[in-house]
Amino acid sequence: MIIDLHCDTILRLWEDGGSLLSNGFHVDLERLVSSGYLAECFAIFTPEENSRGLTRFETMRSLHDLFVTEMDRCKDIVTVCRDASEIESGRLNVILTIEGMAATEGLDDRIEEVFSWHPAIMSLTWNEVNVYASPQSTDEATMRSGLTRKGFELVERAAEKGIAIDVSHLSDKGFQDLMSIDAKVLATHSNCRAVASSTRNLTDEMLRALAEKGGVAGLNLCIPFLHDFSLDDPARCSRVDDMVLHLRHMIDVGGEDLPALGTDFDGIGGRLEIDGAGDMPILIERLEKEFGTAVTEKITFKNALRFLS
Repeated sequence: MIIDLHCDTILRLWEDGGSLLSNGFHVDLERLVSSGYLAECFAIFTPEENSRGLTRFETMRSLHDLFVTEMDRCKDIVTVCRDASEIESGRLNVILTIEGMAATEGLDDRIEEVFSWHPAIMSLTWNEVNVYASPQSTDEATMRSGLTRKGFELVERAAEKGIAIDVSHLSDKGFQDLMSIDAKVLATHSNCRAVASSTRNLTDEMLRALAEKGGVAGLNLCIPFLHDFSLDDPARCSRVDDMVLHLRHMIDVGGEDLPALGTDFDGIGGRLEIDGAGDMPILIERLEKEFGTAVTEKITFKNALRFLS
């Protein structure tokens, strides 16, 4: 079984059209079922600009409307869940997450509207500074800037709703801020900075802190987060070998209860050895050879299921 903590398929559908049931993207419901998924987390990521003339929050609302429409259209196949208690064995379960709250601009009515959608997971920012926090960045000053007052307030309000906080795009200082307070924290789609140097990845200190807090880190299949290829390297590819290296490092640093899956499907490009949900059995077969069945099951679904409980 598989629980994937992050994909960007809703935005792909919103931009390019098509059906969540079957499409030419990385993720559709037919392939999730055929590959043995227990649950998929569908993120609402709201780009700053769009071709429809909508404000950013109007775009966010439109993306959620599309999610609701697709879930209703496919209700014979999927169960929409708020947390692990609602996950049904033998069904394809869908969990809503929010990637970035910039569109709410700190406004109470917008925040409450997003909360009314019942997301299980929420991140404060994407790759831009906003009213809540600063993001991961190659700029040292940005990395030293953490949560704002509004950011701390939003985390507190989210905790009251049972919403976990995703650190995958958060600055290093923002990560430290979250570790210092009572918050349920995970990284839905981040790898190991000791293996691939992107600032989007987690340091060993972060991995240990997440593990100590009961969090998980979802393996991201994006090329630069797996390996330090140069842009013109002909071998540049998202490789299973590198996925294994990151998972092994997570286990070595944070233990077997830390690693999970956060593919970032439909938000990544380039050459991918695991080129969509239909290829996930290939990854699972390799993981079983590398780690054995018990640890592979922790990576592919049990750790995420435990965190969501």
